[in-house]
Amino acid sequence: MNYFRITAHYPTENTTIIIDSNGKFEHLWQFSSALMAKGFNIIEVSKGENLSNPEIRKAEISDKYILRKVSKN
Repeated sequence: MNYFRITAHYPTENTTIIIDSNGKFEHLWQFSSALMAKGFNIIEVSKGENLSNPEIRKAEISDKYILRKVSKN
């Protein structure tokens, strides 16, 4: 299963997000790289079997990014 979760900071808006990918990317580094290309700084990464924030339930399979949480810093 290619379930990944990333916590990232977007400095332009001073916002931190938790975002999932379930099937969009084959490798975790591809997901991280895509977010970095959009200007995000990666804080934490995890795979589906080792989610760092398990109280946020997993999303269904999708070819989209799945935004799980946003907080303004």
